[in-house]
Amino acid sequence: MAVLALVTGCDGISLEQLSRQYPQLSRTEPEPVGANCSLGGHSVRIGLDRNGNGVLDDDEVASTTYACTTTVPQVLVRVETVEPGERCAHGGHVARAGPDVDGSGTLEDREVTREVYGCTEPKPEKVFHRIVNQPPASPHPPGGCSWGYTWVEAGPDVDGNGQFDDTEVRTQAILCVDPAKVMVEHMPEPAGTACIDGGTRIQAGIDADGNGQLSNLETHATAFVCKTQFTFYGDYFVRTPEDLAALQVISRIQGSLRVEDTPITELRLPRLVVVDHVVRLWNNPLLTRVELPGLRFVGDDLEVSSNPKLETMRADGADSGRLLVGRSFTLSGNSALRTLTGLQAVSPRLNMMLFDNDALEFHPGEDLPLLGIDFLAGSLDVIENDALQALPFANLLHAGSIGIARNKSLRSLNGLSPGSIGSSLYLENNEALVDVSWLAGVRSLDTLSVEGNTALTSLVGLRSLGLVKSLRVVDNPKLDRFDLPALSQVSQSFTVTGNPKLPTCLATALAAGTYKGIPEQLSITGNDDVATCGD
Repeated sequence: MAVLALVTGCDGISLEQLSRQYPQLSRTEPEPVGANCSLGGHSVRIGLDRNGNGVLDDDEVASTTYACTTTVPQVLVRVETVEPGERCAHGGHVARAGPDVDGSGTLEDREVTREVYGCTEPKPEKVFHRIVNQPPASPHPPGGCSWGYTWVEAGPDVDGNGQFDDTEVRTQAILCVDPAKVMVEHMPEPAGTACIDGGTRIQAGIDADGNGQLSNLETHATAFVCKTQFTFYGDYFVRTPEDLAALQVISRIQGSLRVEDTPITELRLPRLVVVDHVVRLWNNPLLTRVELPGLRFVGDDLEVSSNPKLETMRADGADSGRLLVGRSFTLSGNSALRTLTGLQAVSPRLNMMLFDNDALEFHPGEDLPLLGIDFLAGSLDVIENDALQALPFANLLHAGSIGIARNKSLRSLNGLSPGSIGSSLYLENNEALVDVSWLAGVRSLDTLSVEGNTALTSLVGLRSLGLVKSLRVVDNPKLDRFDLPALSQVSQSFTVTGNPKLPTCLATALAAGTYKGIPEQLSITGNDDVATCGD
């Protein structure tokens, strides 16, 4: 009875067809560089030969596995598709990595030491933008922007609430135009060097001809909001070469990336686009090269520290791509790093620190400055970079404070010409510094501290400085004049001490004409009491 019901219920299907076993076939093909394999590789497709032609046709493929090329020696990676389910609600990929123990060139299950799931984003989010303007100082600095600083910020509506939240900013562009006239266009950006998996091009400018579109000549700034293909949820720790190899297909880390105390020699992640929190490359004794060409956004801090053999650091997206860092960029303790080439795109919003990079050099006119360092709400600190002779910050318009200290070879502030400094300027213990003439745009400071600069003879570069709360000029053995013609007020403290070639009469005259504070905060000692100042 059961057999009869089966036959009558399946018209046109014979018992021979039902019981037939189809042979399993496989097909191996080269896999180009792309979402499945960031550096290319090959694919293995498996299925049943249902039509009996001895060839695995596309419609017979049941599963595909990718064997991906890696930059990690003796480590193999196998990538497989993950169907929607508990691990990835919308599907994705799983990358398995391990050493090729048996030398077969194929990663066996028993060789797998790291397994990483990259989940497909649920849907393309709408991209928003907003225009932010900081009015200009009054009067605005010489050569500064008369409209103040104007940013176009853009990013995806990650939480889907229909509003552009501060946490959703993924890129920004700064313009010097009338903010009331700024026009912004969103255009699809194909997959390529600007955005590995495609995204949205943000163009901002002035529609001068009134045709409702921005031409190339009318576009003042361009930025990109890039799509992310596969997301890893949580913090990702790289401790072994296998950990690094398994990360190759991930484009977003919804957490932090930490590469700390590892034996790896090179770190290359061409498909990584977004890290929601921190990227920290710390204390990797053998690391010589870092390449993050697709990285466009780090939500908190980017820190590259204590990698003694690091020679090359690249995060320089093409096509005007900016690497927006939500808080701070720190480059410190990398004693073999000689150049900043490759970091032009890095754009921290808060702080920038160059500290203790013994071999670091910069040559104005030969090397590109750090173009992404244009506005720092916090501080710029350049400290103990022994070989640095000039500064790579020609694009900097504003910093909350600036500290330049203990750079043995720094002769000039060439490459640092901000239009304004929010609070303090510290020039301390730079023994070769002779030229501060690039600071003409600075008009007011909370604190000016000039201390221990053994070759400095004058402060002539601060010729526009008019208002200071605290002035501190201490222990500069060759300083013989101020050259501060615009200084009209020092309101809280006035300290000029230990400058043996500076005529005391110059200091007392400057204090008499500018100091408005209490007598207890006025100190003029240890200068040249013999020299005269004329009439």
